[in-house]
This record gives sequence, structure tokens and C-alpha cells, in this order.
Amino acid sequence: MKLIIPAFAEHYRVSATDYNWTNPGEILTIGTDDAFVGLDSRRYTTHGRVTALDVTRAEVTAKIISFLTQDGFYVPGRER
Repeated sequence: MKLIIPAFAEHYRVSATDYNWTNPGEILTIGTDDAFVGLDSRRYTTHGRVTALDVTRAEVTAKIISFLTQDGFYVPGRER
């Protein structure tokens, strides 16, 4: 995929309220409280950047499904 939002560790502290608890290079999704959440670590950061990654749509979909099934937000095969 061409545009994904991964976490980045260097120079993330712009203000006193910024934080980064994700792994560097981790794919992010929208979290809560004006932050992103890492799909693998399930930790938060206030900064990310858009960049090209060598991942497929299927890999990203699998990460999102794994993230959502960990807390029971999504059950594969369950009717909605």
C-alpha cells in the first residue's frame, strides 16, 4: 500500500502534552483522546506520519481484524 500512518520515535515531543508509547514503524489507526493507537502494541501516540510501506491490503486487514478481535469488538463470521 502506498499511504499508511506509522509511528515514529524521533522528534515526537513538540509540546508538553505529546507522547509516544508505540513501537517505531508500527501501523497506526485512530484511537481516542486525539491520539493514534498502534495495531500491534495497542499503545498510543499523538504523532504519526504518512509514508509508503511494503505491505499488502490483506496484511493490513489481518492486523485490523486481529486488533478488533482481541477485545471482542469483532467476531469473524458472526452476523451483525
